[in-house]
Amino acid sequence: MDCCGRCGGVWIDGAELSRASRHLGGLFGKRGELVLSSRPSGINCPRCSAALSEVGVNDVAVDWCQTCYGVWLDGGEYQELSQQKRKAQPSTVICYACRKQVPLGDTYYTDLGIACSACRDVELRRMADHEIEYQRMEQERQRQLGAQSSDRLRALRHDLDHATYGELRALRDALK
Repeated sequence: MDCCGRCGGVWIDGAELSRASRHLGGLFGKRGELVLSSRPSGINCPRCSAALSEVGVNDVAVDWCQTCYGVWLDGGEYQELSQQKRKAQPSTVICYACRKQVPLGDTYYTDLGIACSACRDVELRRMADHEIEYQRMEQERQRQLGAQSSDRLRALRHDLDHATYGELRALRDALK
C-alpha cells in the first residue's frame, strides 16, 4: 500500500487487495462484472498510467485499474471501507437497462451488460419473441429463395451471430 502525503489517498496494488481489505479482496475475482458496471473516473492509474474506472464497493466509490487491477482510494475511502468490516453488505453494480444500483448477487449477465432480475426477465422475453419472429421469417425466406440462396443467407447469419459487439455497431452505423 502506498499513501499520498498531499491528498491522503491510498494506492493498493492488485496483489495486495486481499490483504488490505476483505471488501477489496473479492474485486479480482469479479473483473468481468466490474468492467461492465464501471464508469470512467477521470484519473489515471499511478502504477501503469491507464485510465481508472469507478466502481461501487459497499456504497463506496473506488477507482479501479482494469490493466494492473490496483485500486485508488481517495482520502477517507480506505477508512470508510475499514469501518465496514462488521457489515456484510454485498458489492453493488448498476443495471445496464434501468440504471438502478443492485447487489451484485442479484444480477445476471446478458448480451448487453449486467442486468437486475426485472430487466433480465424483460430481456429474456424480448429475446424469445425475437427468436420466434426470426424463425418465422427464416422459413418464409427459405420458401421464397430456394435452397441455394437459403444456404448463403444461413452462412451470413452465422457470421453475424459470431461478430463482436464492435463489428455489429460498425455495421449498424454503415447501414444508416
